[in-house]
Amino acid sequence: MISELNTEKKDREAAQRLLKISRELLDDQLFQSMAYEDLNAARRTAIQTAGIIMISREIHEHAATMYDVIPGN
Repeated sequence: MISELNTEKKDREAAQRLLKISRELLDDQLFQSMAYEDLNAARRTAIQTAGIIMISREIHEHAATMYDVIPGN
C-alpha cells in the first residue's frame, strides 16, 4: 500500500515536470513564432523603403534633367 502511494506520488511529480516542460516549450515556440512574424514585417518594411528610395531617386533624376540641375546640388 505504501509503495503504491509512493509510486503514485512519483508519477504525479513526473507528470507535473512534464507539464512544466511542455508549457516552457510552448512558450518558446510562441516567442519564436512572434519573432519570425516581426522579422517578416521588418523585411517587408525594408523592401518598401528601398522601393520608395528608388522611386525618389528616379523622380529626382528626372527633375534634374528637366531643369538642367546637377543631382545633389
